[in-house]
Amino acid sequence: MKKSFIIAICMLISGCTTVNGELTVERILSGDNGYSLTGISTSKLNTISMSIDPQEVCLPLTDDFTASLAIRNTTDTIYACGTDYEIEVYKNHEWIYPPAKKQTEFAWQALRINISPNETKTFNIRFFTSVYTYEPALYRIKKKVINTKTNKSVILCALFTIKQK
Repeated sequence: MKKSFIIAICMLISGCTTVNGELTVERILSGDNGYSLTGISTSKLNTISMSIDPQEVCLPLTDDFTASLAIRNTTDTIYACGTDYEIEVYKNHEWIYPPAKKQTEFAWQALRINISPNETKTFNIRFFTSVYTYEPALYRIKKKVINTKTNKSVILCALFTIKQK
């Protein structure tokens, strides 16, 4: 156990790399390629994080299909967010928006939702299947939250997969 921990720490310090431009520990820690550990303190567990349920869905998706986002704040600071979010698909080593079936303008309610320390807020999200084309792939939901003490924003991501039935 102790040996594994030391190896993991050495990999973190050295910026462990992989082949063919795949994600590395260094790239993940820097937030490169869409993965971010922003808000995580290495000295203690002090995070703002987001998860999605379900993490795996099967095609076809109906237009009324919803998922649940949970934002958990284990920091000592209030974070704030709105009702907006983005859906992206991972293709050719980059995150892009799913192909649009038609041009659509979205309007989000201008709400400020506070997430207090040691609180979890849950949001229902829609996939707008009448607007976007979904195919089997890895997807993510992106949502911006703002630290109310520093006024700095953090982009949270929750990964999920869409599979063929």
